[in-house]
Amino acid sequence: MAETAPSNEATNVPVDSEVSAKFSSSIDPVTVNDKTFIVVDMTGTVTYNDKKATFAPSTPFEKGRRYNAILTTGIKDLDGIPLKSNFTWAFETEGGPDTTPPTIVATVPRDRATDVSTNASIRIVFSEPIDPSSINKETFFVKGGTTGTYSYDEQSRTATFLPSPPLPPSTTTVVTVTKGVRDRAGNSLTDDLTWSFITASVSDQTAPRIVARTPAENAADVTANSNISVTFDEDIDPISLQNNFALTDPSGAAVPAGLSYDVGSRTAVLDPRSDLQFGTTYQVWVKKGVKDLSGNATSSDTSWFFTTGMAPDTTLPLLLDRQPEGEGASVRSLISVTFSEPIKPETLSGNFTVSSSNGTLSGQISYDARTLKAFFNPSVPRLEYSTTYTVLLKSGIKDLAGNGLADTSWTFTTIDPPRVTEIFPDGQGVATDPPPPIRVTFSREMKEGSINQSSFFVFRGDPATGGRVAGSISYANAVATFIPTVPYVDNTVYRVTLTTAVEDLNGNPLPSEVTGSFQTASPPDPPPKVASTAPANGAVGVSVNTPSVSAQFVRSIDPASLPGQFALRETNGICCVDGTISYDVAQQRAILSIKGPLAYNTSYTVVLGAGVRSSSGTPMGAEHIWTFTTEAAPDTTFPSVVRTDPADGAREVPSTDPSGQPFTIRVDFSEPILSGTVHSGTFIVRRVESDLNKPELSGSYRVDASTTFFVPSSPYERGKRYEVTLTTGITDLAGNPLPFDVVWSFTTAP
Repeated sequence: MAETAPSNEATNVPVDSEVSAKFSSSIDPVTVNDKTFIVVDMTGTVTYNDKKATFAPSTPFEKGRRYNAILTTGIKDLDGIPLKSNFTWAFETEGGPDTTPPTIVATVPRDRATDVSTNASIRIVFSEPIDPSSINKETFFVKGGTTGTYSYDEQSRTATFLPSPPLPPSTTTVVTVTKGVRDRAGNSLTDDLTWSFITASVSDQTAPRIVARTPAENAADVTANSNISVTFDEDIDPISLQNNFALTDPSGAAVPAGLSYDVGSRTAVLDPRSDLQFGTTYQVWVKKGVKDLSGNATSSDTSWFFTTGMAPDTTLPLLLDRQPEGEGASVRSLISVTFSEPIKPETLSGNFTVSSSNGTLSGQISYDARTLKAFFNPSVPRLEYSTTYTVLLKSGIKDLAGNGLADTSWTFTTIDPPRVTEIFPDGQGVATDPPPPIRVTFSREMKEGSINQSSFFVFRGDPATGGRVAGSISYANAVATFIPTVPYVDNTVYRVTLTTAVEDLNGNPLPSEVTGSFQTASPPDPPPKVASTAPANGAVGVSVNTPSVSAQFVRSIDPASLPGQFALRETNGICCVDGTISYDVAQQRAILSIKGPLAYNTSYTVVLGAGVRSSSGTPMGAEHIWTFTTEAAPDTTFPSVVRTDPADGAREVPSTDPSGQPFTIRVDFSEPILSGTVHSGTFIVRRVESDLNKPELSGSYRVDASTTFFVPSSPYERGKRYEVTLTTGITDLAGNPLPFDVVWSFTTAP
């Protein structure tokens, strides 16, 4: 050993000091721990670096107190050679003497204990060493003047009163410890303590028995830092355990260990001063003479063997898996990690954290030793949507051998929330009977089982007073459907509510309650009724250029109901004449504007479907049908001259008829001629004197259907040639003209 700090017998050492020891050569760091570097009555953390071992106390030293530091033979150099013997030194802290009063940490028998043996001793365990002279009949007594003997055990800090004679059976015994009890610095108890117990009907004459032992008999792979414990079937006199509860190595030498006894569990514990040797068989001894509170002692030795495991694991634990990670994590995620080896569950606390920009998340940490998984279960019902979380695992997480995990962190981002994109119906004027289904469309697939009578509500009016609507609920393809079992009420507001119990396939709930509403229609008015139509039903000769057909209603209708319900077709045809539907609100008239002319001489049928609705939604219920017939096709054939009298080129034509009147020139056409087109400008008769001299004859004209007549006003001259011209100004009844002028001539007789 090179040096220690504080040095041996140092005084005025600051209470916040560390204790250290410098070795003359390098030490195996694994062998330097809280079992091999001990400061008596203190706990702390032991570290080793550069030949120096350091003990950092968990709490400051007490002022004005002497402390002992011990380095055990469990410390070895790099060649495995241990210290030749335990190394001990002492120091005294700064400040005045101890001013802290002692306290009572346990009483035996316990307060209100029953069935206590009449020959049992009464014991008090203190928090610190006590001045034995302060333990006497004035400070520690049984009510009623019970006599007995007093003793004090320094090692266990236990004061004992042994009643003599034994306590009376089946009696409540009251014990008092007064403020007259002092520690070695003279500090007294702050208050008197009184407790009681009830004695048994007879005295205890049975020796204590061992009911549990750890490690178990012939146990293998026991960790080298294990404690050894035995549990008895009754309360034990802790003093009787001294020198009667021991651990020996294969050579039979006693293993240095601290001895403690827990009154509550009746368990004695040996805590070896240094770790046990690996792969070594040890023997545990519970020798005869261990006594219960009545002084009954075990009559024989009890011993058993166990074997420690092999050399400790020095491999750092690793993470094999972590969940969740990346994008789109469920807000119901249970955050988990899988380790490469078993870890100490208690080291997870404070070393497994989850945080976001909103701060550190609270939650419960658990560990499954079977799967080597650690879980962080958030305290909140769910994580926040669209949020990045950071998971941090610190080096304080240790495996069973104490090897720490390297600091590790990762992030994951939660998914965007599922949303309701549409609730149908909405608005006003919703039909009441039959009631339309209510359909709720979601932004993605949802968990069908989460959409039920407990999460999907329909209320009539105010949810608090209107009452819930009965109906069935189904779900498919991201759409939830509610089908009412009874009709809706007229002119009433209905409210739709979906709660946050509705979840998607990964358990992500709606981020908040979703509501919608709609209002049903007022009571329906009578079905639409047609007042008149154009053309009228049965009309004939309707122009093929008629621009539209229409129907005027008695009262207003819903124009939106006309598409698909207003059609024009040939009566003997299929469907349909192309057109555009419109509605004249002022005249309450539905109009079908026809694109292009209709066919000639054709019967047409107009149909208004039963689906035409009134302005309040009442359907017409039956078709309204009417017919009309278009005009005949127009004449487009040119008229022609089929015969003339006299004929072209005729000679010696008599100038008068048998009655002595000038003969009549007759022209027969191929079809009736429009009389107004036959006159002196279109039916011209000339007497040919020469090519340049052709005077016109005046006369009268007559049209008889397809025949026209000309009678001159004066007689024809004899032996003269006459020329007749029919111009294109002559038309038939349809206005079709002669396609060209017709000219012919004849000669009168001399």
